[in-house]
Amino acid sequence: MMLGCLELARDDRDTEVVFLSRSEENPPPNPFKSIFIGEHPNPTQWTESVKDAGLDVVIPVRDKTVYDVDLPFVGWIPDFQHLRLPELFDPGDIRSRDELFSAIAQKSSVILLSSESARMDFEEFFQDQAAKARVAHFPSLLWTLDREDESATLRKYHLPQKFALVANQFWRHKNHHILPPALGLLKSRRIEISLVVTGLPFDYRDLENKALSEFFQESAKENVAGSIHFLGQVPYRDLVAVMRAAALIIQPSFFEGWSTSIEDSKALGRPVICSDIPVHREQVPDALGFFDPNKPEMLADLLAEIYGDLRPGPDLQREEAAFALARKRASDYGSRLVEMTKEAIVATKVKELEFLLHETNARSEQQSKYIKELHSAISDLRQRNHRLGRQSIVEFVSRNIRVRWRLVRKRSPRLREKLRRGQSLIGRLFAKVKKIQR
Repeated sequence: MMLGCLELARDDRDTEVVFLSRSEENPPPNPFKSIFIGEHPNPTQWTESVKDAGLDVVIPVRDKTVYDVDLPFVGWIPDFQHLRLPELFDPGDIRSRDELFSAIAQKSSVILLSSESARMDFEEFFQDQAAKARVAHFPSLLWTLDREDESATLRKYHLPQKFALVANQFWRHKNHHILPPALGLLKSRRIEISLVVTGLPFDYRDLENKALSEFFQESAKENVAGSIHFLGQVPYRDLVAVMRAAALIIQPSFFEGWSTSIEDSKALGRPVICSDIPVHREQVPDALGFFDPNKPEMLADLLAEIYGDLRPGPDLQREEAAFALARKRASDYGSRLVEMTKEAIVATKVKELEFLLHETNARSEQQSKYIKELHSAISDLRQRNHRLGRQSIVEFVSRNIRVRWRLVRKRSPRLREKLRRGQSLIGRLFAKVKKIQR
């Protein structure tokens, strides 16, 4: 998806895209160059691959081992489901996600988030890194596919002419268990709705497949199993055909970062109803309706109100208009990715310059402090020298003149008279000495 969007948006004179692949059997679409870095690359493989490619920036980053590479990064965090719905995760899974997301937040120059809801969560959980957050709504690329006759697919799976579709993997937060009781309430009102359910029937957090078992059991209890066509994971082209033919697409999730099912529905111009969560309001504000994901009666009421007026697809005119809008969203997304890579490069350069400036300032402060210390030491030495100078004169007088004067008085009585005449001179000398001392 990202490569397709970049192909629409990139300027050949300004941007070269290299795909760092973990599979030699899954080459990227032309015209992109591909470098195989290993299925589970270590820091050395990352470093060598990046050097070989001559890259300036890496996007999107979701692998901690890449951070040993000395390059700007655009990290990607899909959502914060493990913090909003921790009951769906075991403690080890929560810890590993926390560690990964913390590494992405700390090491990346820019953080790519798929919705404003995810951005608000990021700002709450990583307040010190909030300025790195950037939002880009990923699009659907269904407009690139050749449209085929959907009737063959409907015949292959023996589907009714009119049906509602839930196209989600069978993960616990996708909230499939709201469907049987809602259909049961409709049946009690004599409203029959056929429901097609597609998606991988497995959740790694639910190894015993309790959610799937409960879905089948509730379908039997509500006596609506005959109204539900469970297809599991179907080939992608079959899924597109089923989506095009659906009269309505239902998205009942408890939580989303940005829903692929809704984005595909928008690209095909199919009507949608959604659980009433912030990201759905953001992604499809013009949905036919919203319902509380914990209240099957609200879903039943909404279906009873709108389903009778809906018609099976495809609607070719509406589809053409939706394809044009989807292509525009893809081009905008590609341009946004290019902008983020440039932001990451600039942010890294700014950080380097700030570090150099800090180091320079630190050296200047250290030098200024050293100079001040030298001035203080010189001043102290001068004061000490001055005191020593004064002290040397006093000591000279005390140790020489006064001592000799006493000796003269004791040993030479005959000189007393002569010395008495010099007494006034000596007195004046002592006066000068005292003045110096002061």
